[in-house]
Amino acid sequence: NLGILLVDFLCLYGRRLSYVDAGVSCRDGGHFFSKSKRGDAWLQPSRPGCLCVEDPRDADNDLGRNSYNISHVRNAFGLAFDVLTSPTTYPGESRLAKLVRPEANLYHRLVDGEKQPASGGGGGGGGARAPQPLAPEIADAIGAVEA
Repeated sequence: NLGILLVDFLCLYGRRLSYVDAGVSCRDGGHFFSKSKRGDAWLQPSRPGCLCVEDPRDADNDLGRNSYNISHVRNAFGLAFDVLTSPTTYPGESRLAKLVRPEANLYHRLVDGEKQPASGGGGGGGGARAPQPLAPEIADAIGAVEA
Protein backbone atom coordinates (compact mmCIF):
# COMPACT_ATOMS: atom_id res chain seq x y z
CA ASN A 1 0.00 0.00 0.00
CA LEU A 2 1.44 3.36 -1.00
CA GLY A 3 0.06 5.05 2.10
CA ILE A 4 1.98 2.71 4.39
CA LEU A 5 5.17 3.20 2.38
CA LEU A 6 4.80 6.99 2.51
CA VAL A 7 4.13 7.10 6.25
CA ASP A 8 7.00 4.68 6.98
CA PHE A 9 9.38 6.70 4.78
CA LEU A 10 8.45 9.97 6.50
CA CYS A 11 8.70 8.38 9.95
CA LEU A 12 12.07 6.77 9.21
CA TYR A 13 13.78 9.75 7.59
CA GLY A 14 11.97 12.41 9.60
CA ARG A 15 11.99 10.89 13.09
CA ARG A 16 13.81 7.61 13.61
CA LEU A 17 17.02 7.48 11.58
CA SER A 18 20.04 8.89 13.38
CA TYR A 19 21.92 10.91 10.79
CA VAL A 20 24.79 11.15 13.30
CA ASP A 21 25.26 7.37 13.53
CA ALA A 22 23.94 5.87 10.28
CA GLY A 23 24.71 6.13 6.60
CA VAL A 24 22.70 4.86 3.63
CA SER A 25 23.85 2.36 1.02
CA CYS A 26 22.01 1.06 -2.03
CA ARG A 27 24.54 -1.73 -2.60
CA ASP A 28 23.41 -5.34 -2.14
CA GLY A 29 19.72 -4.45 -2.07
CA GLY A 30 20.13 -1.41 0.19
CA HIS A 31 20.96 -1.12 3.87
CA PHE A 32 22.08 1.25 6.59
CA PHE A 33 25.59 1.18 7.98
CA SER A 34 27.34 2.48 11.06
CA LYS A 35 29.37 5.59 10.19
CA SER A 36 31.72 5.00 13.12
CA LYS A 37 32.67 1.56 11.79
CA ARG A 38 33.61 3.14 8.44
CA GLY A 39 36.09 5.62 9.93
CA ASP A 40 36.67 9.35 10.21
CA ALA A 41 35.97 10.08 6.54
CA TRP A 42 32.34 9.10 7.14
CA LEU A 43 31.93 10.74 10.56
CA GLN A 44 32.71 14.34 9.52
CA PRO A 45 33.30 15.69 13.07
CA SER A 46 32.63 19.27 11.93
CA ARG A 47 29.17 18.21 10.64
CA PRO A 48 28.11 15.15 12.65
CA GLY A 49 24.49 15.08 11.44
CA CYS A 50 25.42 15.20 7.77
CA LEU A 51 23.71 12.79 5.41
CA CYS A 52 26.08 10.01 4.29
CA VAL A 53 25.26 8.07 1.12
CA GLU A 54 27.61 5.39 -0.13
CA ASP A 55 28.51 5.58 -3.81
CA PRO A 56 27.28 2.33 -5.43
CA ARG A 57 30.40 2.21 -7.65
CA ASP A 58 32.96 3.13 -4.97
CA ALA A 59 32.29 2.02 -1.39
CA ASP A 60 34.85 4.54 -0.08
CA ASN A 61 33.11 7.55 -1.64
CA ASP A 62 30.47 9.46 0.35
CA LEU A 63 28.03 11.02 -2.12
CA GLY A 64 26.37 12.99 0.67
CA ARG A 65 29.50 14.69 2.01
CA ASN A 66 28.60 17.95 0.25
CA SER A 67 25.01 17.95 1.43
CA TYR A 68 23.89 20.75 3.69
CA ASN A 69 20.69 21.72 5.50
CA ILE A 70 19.72 18.07 5.88
CA SER A 71 18.21 19.08 9.23
CA HIS A 72 15.65 21.18 7.31
CA VAL A 73 14.79 18.23 5.10
CA ARG A 74 14.49 15.95 8.14
CA ASN A 75 12.23 18.48 9.87
CA ALA A 76 10.04 18.71 6.74
CA PHE A 77 9.71 14.91 6.60
CA GLY A 78 8.87 14.84 10.32
CA LEU A 79 6.25 17.57 9.94
CA ALA A 80 4.71 15.77 6.97
CA PHE A 81 4.54 12.59 9.07
CA ASP A 82 2.84 14.49 11.91
CA VAL A 83 0.33 16.16 9.61
CA LEU A 84 -0.58 12.98 7.71
CA THR A 85 -1.02 10.88 10.84
CA SER A 86 -2.69 13.44 13.10
CA PRO A 87 -6.39 13.08 13.82
CA THR A 88 -8.84 15.37 12.09
CA THR A 89 -11.99 16.91 13.49
CA TYR A 90 -13.93 13.95 12.11
CA PRO A 91 -13.55 10.78 14.22
CA GLY A 92 -12.02 7.86 12.35
CA GLU A 93 -10.53 9.95 9.55
CA SER A 94 -6.95 11.01 8.91
CA ARG A 95 -5.45 13.41 6.42
CA LEU A 96 -3.71 10.45 4.81
CA ALA A 97 -7.13 8.95 4.11
CA LYS A 98 -7.84 11.92 1.85
CA LEU A 99 -4.78 11.02 -0.27
CA VAL A 100 -4.76 7.24 -0.10
CA ARG A 101 -7.54 4.93 0.96
CA PRO A 102 -6.07 3.29 4.06
CA GLU A 103 -6.24 -0.40 4.73
CA ALA A 104 -7.66 -1.51 8.07
CA ASN A 105 -4.24 -2.38 9.54
CA LEU A 106 -2.88 1.11 8.81
CA TYR A 107 -5.93 2.76 10.34
CA HIS A 108 -5.62 0.72 13.54
CA ARG A 109 -1.87 1.28 13.70
CA LEU A 110 -2.30 5.04 13.50
CA VAL A 111 -5.43 5.45 15.62
CA ASP A 112 -5.04 2.67 18.19
CA GLY A 113 -1.20 2.61 18.30
CA GLU A 114 0.74 2.93 21.53
CA LYS A 115 1.16 6.46 22.80
CA GLN A 116 4.88 7.08 23.35
CA PRO A 117 6.81 10.23 24.14
CA ALA A 118 8.12 11.90 21.00
CA SER A 119 11.74 11.03 20.23
CA GLY A 120 14.29 13.81 20.42
CA GLY A 121 16.64 15.07 17.78
CA GLY A 122 14.15 15.01 14.92
CA GLY A 123 12.78 18.49 15.14
CA GLY A 124 9.08 19.12 14.93
CA GLY A 125 7.06 20.88 17.53
CA GLY A 126 5.96 19.79 20.94
CA GLY A 127 2.69 17.91 20.94
CA ALA A 128 3.64 15.97 17.83
CA ARG A 129 2.48 12.38 17.67
CA ALA A 130 5.04 9.79 18.62
CA PRO A 131 6.29 7.57 15.78
CA GLN A 132 4.33 4.38 15.33
CA PRO A 133 5.83 0.98 14.49
CA LEU A 134 7.56 0.77 11.14
CA ALA A 135 7.17 -1.94 8.54
CA PRO A 136 9.14 -5.01 9.70
CA GLU A 137 11.78 -4.80 6.97
CA ILE A 138 12.55 -1.16 7.83
CA ALA A 139 12.66 -1.91 11.56
CA ASP A 140 15.06 -4.80 10.83
CA ALA A 141 17.32 -2.47 8.84
CA ILE A 142 17.46 0.03 11.69
CA GLY A 143 18.16 -2.78 14.17
CA ALA A 144 21.09 -3.91 12.03
CA VAL A 145 22.66 -0.44 12.28
CA GLU A 146 22.06 -0.21 16.03
CA ALA A 147 23.62 -3.64 16.66
